[in-house]
Amino acid sequence: AILTFNTVAQTILTKTGNMYSDDTAGYFMAIPSFVAIGASPFFGWLVDRVGRGLWWVAGASAGMMLGHVFYLMMAYQVEFTLAMGPIPIMIWIGIFYSMGAASLWPILSFILDKSVIGTGYGVMTAVQNFGLAVFPLLIGGIQSANGIDGTTLQYTVPFIIFIACTNIALFV
Repeated sequence: AILTFNTVAQTILTKTGNMYSDDTAGYFMAIPSFVAIGASPFFGWLVDRVGRGLWWVAGASAGMMLGHVFYLMMAYQVEFTLAMGPIPIMIWIGIFYSMGAASLWPILSFILDKSVIGTGYGVMTAVQNFGLAVFPLLIGGIQSANGIDGTTLQYTVPFIIFIACTNIALFV
């Protein structure tokens, strides 16, 4: 819901109402990664101090869901999201992406025996890479489908998928 988001979000900033240039939209798209540079170690430290990794993951999923809802509202040019612009939304997404990553990966060491922890991280990375390979293909296929290409559904359907993914993560 975050890494594939980058493939759709910049287009929304440049095509929907022609809000921003490609260059400006590219700068906005870098914000979550820059936020993650500082926020990920901070959230890792918090998870170490507080514990409750699953609660952090759940909070991150809920926060990401709201970030995607706000971004979709901006694409539909809802007043208050247009007034605040993409910067606060991108910061929000960066914060909750960091929270999720910093709390999800350490949980594996509590679930698996030490003798298979490397395999566990390998499988976890493989699942992540599977999502990174498949979701852009899925989103691209949906966006170029007859009846969707060139309509507002071109952006709405991917965000519904992103919101669904964060809700599934929250439920799981």
